[in-house]
Amino acid sequence: MRSGISSYKTVFCKTVVRFWPIWASWLLVWLLMMPLSVLMDQRYGTALIRADFLDVLETYSSMDVMVIGYAVIAAMAVLSPLYKTRSANFLGSLPVRREGLFCTYYLAGLCFGVLPAVLVSLVMLIIGAAIGIGTLAPVGLWLLVCVGKYLFFYSFAIFCGMFAGHILAMPAYYGIFNILVFALYMLLDDIFRTFYYGYSNMGDAVQNAVELLTPIQVLYNVRLRIGYTVVNHIPTEIEPVLNGGFALLLYSIVAVVLTVGALLLFRRRRLESAEDVVAVNPMKPVFRYSVAICAGLFFGYVTNMILDGDTVSWMVCTILWGVFGSFVAQMILDKSFKVLRKWKGAAAVAGVFVLLYVVIAFDLTGFETRIPNANEVESIYLPVFYCYPADLDTYHSLTVTDPDRIQDFITLHEAAVEQRDRPMEDEKDKPNNTSMKIQYKLKNGSTFERRYFFHVDPTEKNQEGTGAYALQRMLSDRDFMWYLLELAELDENTVRYIEYYNNYYAKYDYANVDDGVDDTAVQIEADYFTDHDSIIFEGEDADRIVQAIRDDFDSGRFYQQEVRDVEESESETRPLQYGRELQIYFQYDKQAYEAEQNQYPNTNHYGIGAVYDSQTVGMGDYEHSLYVRIPITATATHAVLDELINEVLSDD
Repeated sequence: MRSGISSYKTVFCKTVVRFWPIWASWLLVWLLMMPLSVLMDQRYGTALIRADFLDVLETYSSMDVMVIGYAVIAAMAVLSPLYKTRSANFLGSLPVRREGLFCTYYLAGLCFGVLPAVLVSLVMLIIGAAIGIGTLAPVGLWLLVCVGKYLFFYSFAIFCGMFAGHILAMPAYYGIFNILVFALYMLLDDIFRTFYYGYSNMGDAVQNAVELLTPIQVLYNVRLRIGYTVVNHIPTEIEPVLNGGFALLLYSIVAVVLTVGALLLFRRRRLESAEDVVAVNPMKPVFRYSVAICAGLFFGYVTNMILDGDTVSWMVCTILWGVFGSFVAQMILDKSFKVLRKWKGAAAVAGVFVLLYVVIAFDLTGFETRIPNANEVESIYLPVFYCYPADLDTYHSLTVTDPDRIQDFITLHEAAVEQRDRPMEDEKDKPNNTSMKIQYKLKNGSTFERRYFFHVDPTEKNQEGTGAYALQRMLSDRDFMWYLLELAELDENTVRYIEYYNNYYAKYDYANVDDGVDDTAVQIEADYFTDHDSIIFEGEDADRIVQAIRDDFDSGRFYQQEVRDVEESESETRPLQYGRELQIYFQYDKQAYEAEQNQYPNTNHYGIGAVYDSQTVGMGDYEHSLYVRIPITATATHAVLDELINEVLSDD
């Protein structure tokens, strides 16, 4: 027993000493970036060095790229004896248990990252005490973040190393598995968007799962935030906040699970598999088919894009690349070019891609034709909705709960599905087109989303069940239009001021537009906006503008009330239908803002807000505004603006 313990200590010490350049370089990097960086600012005085001390801790709590790279280097170093036949055979002859040998190597590599972080933390604590930082929490949280991230990525690298028999295969597996789920998601997302009519995305549940399975993305958001109050240019009342603490705990638990899994794999690892690409026999078929499928999806999609092909050419490209990837993977496993006799695996890959093509091309899942019944829908959310025949352009997102309006949007959805044989890209540039991104929330709690570009025929506005008929019903509902244009905000809030933007940068050519635009649009003098970005209207002037908007809306001059045909020439000048742009700012909730300030008094190191839930809260979070585009037909609003703008220009 003593001999076994002695062997573990010897292996541990030999590993640490042998690879000292790795952990020494890591320690040196941290010393240069943190303690020495802070000390370099001492010549500017205590106030600046305190702020720099806190900035350094906050900044270098998010150096994920360094940690990710260093973790795999450390794992490659400690596991390097497993990847050479001679050293692997020597390990097998040692009078030590595999569990003890694994723990020895694992702990040695873990110390490569943990001990330098601890030493740097001690140096930072000494500096903090010397410059008057009265709390240990910022340094402690930085150490927690640094060690937690290293623990996960190092354990993940060790786990990947158990599948590799070659030292170069290990970082390849590590890099691929870190981004595999995200890469497949992005690839399939592009494929579905190209070949599935109406596809928008895979849904929030899938996106959340992809993010969770992409540790680089999740742990990037785990970082230290330090709030403090600046008094006489000196940071006081320091309050550190850990962003993503739950994620760090979760991935630390995952790290433990991965370590246990790596230990179980190491116990059954064949030492004679050294210098093989895949060291675990049951994983060899997985390796071959994974390489084949990924190669087929990626290179097939890219090749089809280059060829500008359709679904059939995509299938052919995908099958060819999948078969090629299958044989290449088999060559790597067998270390031989004579793999044609193992054609059955390649045939299976081709079969999978043919099945995928059949499912997409013939819509066997019913994805393209799925339309809910109105009585199944709780609400509809429209991030994007515009329609030229009805002059509708909801540059605001919209939520619809009224059953009649829900039925109208379902009718539009049906019209879009009827045109699924037309390429959506061809509909974008046509007159009378409609763009709609629609998200359904069903009464059973489920959701789904679609995105369409489709054509609406204005001559069908009196035919029930058509898209034009549904649009005409919307235009006839004045309350809905008031809500659709988000003008209901004027009823619910008190206006603080209105900001008018200069439209010269947008190259509005009012003189060449019909409908009496010369009488309703002011030619703002360019020299005024040389020194001004906008004109602000407050008090009675703002009230006059709001009242004019109401008058134009009530008189039917604020939007097109009839679904009408849009000619090709007219569609090219559609942006010119809007004469002016206003931003209406409403009163913020002063009581809520002051209560928040009293509850979280500390400001961040820029002194611009309170620290709350890892975010900087400022007064702007308690105010909101409404962006309004005034159409050229809104004559009352333009008349008021003409008068007010001329007053400003004459005073200037």
